[in-house]
Parts: sequence; structure tokens; C-alpha cells
Amino acid sequence: MASSETLHERSDGPATATLAAEAGIAIFNVAFERWITSTDAVPLSSLVEQAARDLANLARQRDPAVPS
Repeated sequence: MASSETLHERSDGPATATLAAEAGIAIFNVAFERWITSTDAVPLSSLVEQAARDLANLARQRDPAVPS
């Protein structure tokens, strides 16, 4: 996982770094919840990747009622 300094260097500022960190935490929390409640032997890393894809897909969705 990237450190705070790395996030600040890669982002457009502290707010963007904070957003990235919070998104990473949310992704891990969702994946962990899926992992501990799963009856299948799915690796946690796979669930983290899936949660990241889910968030990316959600971010790409656009509400047609909201002007771009």
C-alpha cells in the first residue's frame, strides 16, 4: 500500500491524496467483509481486486440527469 507521502506526490494535492487513501480503505473494508462472510475459499487479494473493479465501474457510471 502506498504511503501518505507517495499519495501526495502522485496526486493533485492533499484532497486528492485523501480521496485515494479513503477509497483504498473502503475497498479493503468491502473485500474483508466479503472474505470473512464467504463460504468459498476465495483469496482476500481476489476480493480486493473485485472491490476495486466494482468501485471503478461505479465511478464510470454517469447519471444522465446530471449535466457533464
